[in-house]
Amino acid sequence: RYRDIAVAVSELSDYAPILRRCFSRAGIPFFMDAKRAVADHPIAELVSASLRCAEKNFRSEDFIRVLKTDMTGVDRDSAEKLENHILKFGLEGKRLCSDEPSVKKADDIKDFEELEASRLAVAAPILALKANLSADTAHTAATRVRALYDYLSALNVSGKLREDCARLKQDPAMLNYALENQQIYDTIIELLDQIIVILGDEPIGLERFTAVVE
Repeated sequence: RYRDIAVAVSELSDYAPILRRCFSRAGIPFFMDAKRAVADHPIAELVSASLRCAEKNFRSEDFIRVLKTDMTGVDRDSAEKLENHILKFGLEGKRLCSDEPSVKKADDIKDFEELEASRLAVAAPILALKANLSADTAHTAATRVRALYDYLSALNVSGKLREDCARLKQDPAMLNYALENQQIYDTIIELLDQIIVILGDEPIGLERFTAVVE
């Protein structure tokens, strides 16, 4: 039985993300005896990487970070294929977010249409976020936070977390993990609310705003 098996590592912080991803992918229930920092949670990574993607014009490393959060609507198998495609062809900037094909000569690329569909599914909400952050009326802390709220809403992050919590709560061993997920989401939303309260209508550049959120 899974409950009779333990995995011991020398430094849990180094191995936790790898173990969490591998066990989840294989459908293996697990309990990890460690609290996660808020910054290590997928939603925190999603917020940080998406802002960087918008600010730095779709660097591949930022785009892949977004892809790996499992919150974009792209399943893990498709996400892995897309990551390999991005790295193989060195996709950056417009080649990651444009409606034009990411590779001109794609006849020999396996599942190219699926890869393009996944790429655009991730890119489209970030493009909308970038447009909202770049609008003439979006130069204050409050309006930038609202643009971020709209982005999270478009991805239905709250709904996905509720579904995950409901699923995890069915397994007693995962109850603490499920509650932690919910608490971290609430903490991040509260943090964004505090940015509005503290900075409000103060003008703030996108780079500084991203740093403040991070």
